[in-house]
Amino acid sequence: MKFATDKTATDEYTENEQMDKAFEKILEIAFDAGLLVFMTDEGNSYTQRVLIERPVIVKSENKFTLVA
Repeated sequence: MKFATDKTATDEYTENEQMDKAFEKILEIAFDAGLLVFMTDEGNSYTQRVLIERPVIVKSENKFTLVA
């Protein structure tokens, strides 16, 4: 006999796995695209924050500068 809580726990676990896979895919795309990815140093992946920025290249006096 299964209890309702068993299904809820399984659904939450599956949802967490899906979010983890989506998060990994987003980071992979960002790195491949050359975007700047800043991550917090927190060890818990569920509270980890990520900032993804597009680098800006400024050309002045024949010099190129990467501005984050």
